[in-house]
Amino acid sequence: MENNLKTWQPDVVVVNAGYASLAIDELGPVTMGKEDVERINYLLPDATIVAIHMEALNHCVLSRNELKDFVAEKGIEDKVIIPEDGQLISL
Repeated sequence: MENNLKTWQPDVVVVNAGYASLAIDELGPVTMGKEDVERINYLLPDATIVAIHMEALNHCVLSRNELKDFVAEKGIEDKVIIPEDGQLISL
């Protein structure tokens, strides 16, 4: 993922950020989490990040509110869009 982001330098990155996990703990998360959103912002400071997939499935443990609090704490809330269900965004 990092190599692709560095190579292509996209203006917008859509991130499945629900931090979904499977019942098998050894596998770890199967989607990204809040630290991954922060890492993408670090790699592409001029990009807009659209964080989706929170609260989408019962195995997504990261909530929208938790991610909103995290990006505010990190001072990147102006770089991260966290849409509500059904919300349309224009880029």
